[in-house]
Amino acid sequence: MAVREQRGAGGSPVFESVSEILLSLPVDPNLPAMADPVATQTAADYLKSIYQHECRARCQGRAAALRPDLSEVSAVLV
Repeated sequence: MAVREQRGAGGSPVFESVSEILLSLPVDPNLPAMADPVATQTAADYLKSIYQHECRARCQGRAAALRPDLSEVSAVLV
C-alpha cells in the first residue's frame, strides 16, 4: 500500500492512501461524451487460458497425490 504524507495545518502530518488520493481527484472539465470502444476479447481469452492452465495443474497435482500412477496416465494423454 502506498501512502502520501502531507503537512496539514499546524505542521501536523496528514496521510492519504492511494484510494483516497484517487477519490479526491478533480473531475476533468473536458471529459468526452463518449469514449472509444476498447477491444477486450484478446485480453480476456489470455487471462482465461492462464486460469484454466492453473486449475488444470492444481487438479493434476491433487490427483497425483491421491494416486501416483495417474500422473503417468495423464502424461500419456497430453
